[in-house]
Amino acid sequence: MPIFHRTVKNALVAEIRDEILRGTYQPGQRLRLNELAERFEVSNMPVREAFRHLETEGIVINIPHKGAVVARLSADEMEDIYDIRIALETLATRLAVPLMTDETIDELTRWVQAMDEQMDTVATFIKLNHTFHETLYAASGRKLLCEMIENLRYRMHHYMHAFKLELGDMARIQEEHRQIVAACAARDADLAAALINDHVAAVGRAIVEYMREDE
Repeated sequence: MPIFHRTVKNALVAEIRDEILRGTYQPGQRLRLNELAERFEVSNMPVREAFRHLETEGIVINIPHKGAVVARLSADEMEDIYDIRIALETLATRLAVPLMTDETIDELTRWVQAMDEQMDTVATFIKLNHTFHETLYAASGRKLLCEMIENLRYRMHHYMHAFKLELGDMARIQEEHRQIVAACAARDADLAAALINDHVAAVGRAIVEYMREDE
């Protein structure tokens, strides 16, 4: 794929993903190819390729004779995702902490401070939260493990906006983030892993319960 064309596609992936994250498009809603191509002033081809990329992330599903729609998850599917995420993210944290540098601790602290300033802006808070966790797990040096975690997080990210608006306790989440950073700074891998386990599990239980009531 030519570099310019690839760059356009990557930009579209980021824009469409952000709109889904912000709740502009709801789970099950159709993404109209021609409308998006016209709005972003591009041909249909890079939009179609952006849809294919988002499908690999589990955010979009391409349905024959209907086109691309935002992926809809059942409560059971969400529970499966969180069960796997808990195991993988706990492992990544336990592996990351012994290898963590002071620079990484400082970076995690900055992400928490940035989230403190965006607690009233849900979409931005969610993106910063994603980067916080991404930074934490990347310290493990386990590329495949981090890719698996990122894929699972992307698969359910578009549900986070509605959840945060309805149920999200930002103050509690931030306090948990600070405790995780403190454990990392103390190089206590077992404590940091336990905190991540509880942190991810608590959000997962709340989202699954919220979805079951909605179903």
